[in-house]
Amino acid sequence: MDSINIQDDFISEDKFKSIQDILLGEDFPWFYSAFPEGNSHPKEQAILLSHYFYGLLKPASDYFNMLTPLIEKIKPHALIRIKANSYPCTSSIVEHQDHTDYSYDCLTSIFYINTNDGYTRFKDGPIIKSVANRFVTFPTQLLHCSTGCTNVKMRCNINFNYFG
Repeated sequence: MDSINIQDDFISEDKFKSIQDILLGEDFPWFYSAFPEGNSHPKEQAILLSHYFYGLLKPASDYFNMLTPLIEKIKPHALIRIKANSYPCTSSIVEHQDHTDYSYDCLTSIFYINTNDGYTRFKDGPIIKSVANRFVTFPTQLLHCSTGCTNVKMRCNINFNYFG
């Protein structure tokens, strides 16, 4: 699908490793987030941990500055939201509900923190595997879903919403 841009090795290995070590470390603050109503997966697997870096037009985390290499590379006109997602390991891959992040024209990018058997699936397009340091950008209106993983402790990514 032409409107989905996939970039591997998005930032330098040293900058990536710095972000990865923090997000996958034992001291990073994750917060429970309820899945939206109507998700079709079992409640016992409906666990999403998140961390908001940016929202309501300002940084929302003491960790915001660690994203500088990513923001400098994206060069957004304006940020809307930046949120990290952590999906704990489950016994089988669980696809979450198809959704769009916002109803208005903007961009969504997903930065994958670790390689695992989870993925992002587009309703009318490809399945994007979770590969560390991969950056995927698409129009926010494209229906997509996330998954958990089965082969590592958690599937982790950072979701960017912004005006390009």
